[in-house]
Amino acid sequence: MENDKIILRLENVTVGYGQEPILKNIHFSVQSTDFVGVIGPNGGGKTTLLRTIVGLLPPREGRIIFEGTKPPGYLPQITNMDTTFPISVLEVVLSGLMAKKGFFGRFTGKDRQEAVQWLEFARIGHLRDKSFGSLSGGQRQRVLLCRALVNNPELLLLDEPNTFVDNNFENDLYQMLRKLNETIAIIMVSHDIGTISSYVKSIACVNRNLHHHKSNIITNEQLEAYNCPIQLITHGNVPHTVLPKH
Repeated sequence: MENDKIILRLENVTVGYGQEPILKNIHFSVQSTDFVGVIGPNGGGKTTLLRTIVGLLPPREGRIIFEGTKPPGYLPQITNMDTTFPISVLEVVLSGLMAKKGFFGRFTGKDRQEAVQWLEFARIGHLRDKSFGSLSGGQRQRVLLCRALVNNPELLLLDEPNTFVDNNFENDLYQMLRKLNETIAIIMVSHDIGTISSYVKSIACVNRNLHHHKSNIITNEQLEAYNCPIQLITHGNVPHTVLPKH
């Protein structure tokens, strides 16, 4: 596209938690209108890739170049969150500004208005004053998505956002992401490759190395060439997957 530009580059990046690297010699770039679906086997490095991009895990080798003016928004996997902590939905969303404001920073009326607008976008504006711990799994994911978006990032990182949530959230999620992708680049890790292949624009296969396939259609032969042992992605009236022989 005419106004498309590279906003993220990983150059020869190697990263790991112990002696063995989880990701090795990664070369990867993302443009401002990209919607990349990240697939690969468990333990292959998908979450590590996102944590490295967002700055939570510094690379051992190589460099990460981010051309955006604001840090990426990040929605990690659902974890064992303390749902008893007394915090409202609006306060959770506003916490996404703490990197900019500082721990003791004061939120302005404009900040609160922006947070409410994102809650309305996610169709949960009516829950703004509710306790975060009282929400369902799908509602919590909507809130956390708003927290990732409240700083208006140019790049959004999502790690298995549809895990442990209801079908209503999953259906709405993809529609929200399609709308967001009009102005925001997206990288999304997902195991639901049959569904995401109908929404993403390209696919990155991650298994220690990374192969960026510049299409949302990929064959079993290509997956084997990429050393990405997962289900084959196909297309049809209903998204589906076909298991290779094993």
